Amino acid sequence: MLALTLVLLIGVGFGALIEIEYPNSSGLPEGVERADQLMIFFIFENYGNGLFRGLFVGCMISAALSTASSIIAVISSTVHLDLLEKKLRRFGRFEITGRAVSVITGILCYLLGKSLILREY
Repeated sequence: MLALTLVLLIGVGFGALIEIEYPNSSGLPEGVERADQLMIFFIFENYGNGLFRGLFVGCMISAALSTASSIIAVISSTVHLDLLEKKLRRFGRFEITGRAVSVITGILCYLLGKSLILREY
């Protein structure tokens, strides 16, 4: 509970800093196309090439990969246990097919994400 509160306070603090630095009434700064780019713009503008900038980008990539990994694990577990369990117990290959479902789910999620990104840009 304490960790969740700390994460929430850090997020609110960054939001307050960005709101103070770039108020809504002044519009977006030059070089920023959308409002969701403000946080990374703030970090890059105010912290130069130092350790904090690299640490921040590394944390963002780590959080994105962790979220993607959790999504793949949940989808593959749901498909494996809820949809295929009864049929696969007959053949005795329950563990092997679980890994195969994870690999297939990962590939499908990658292809879906790639197609959405290509359609956007």
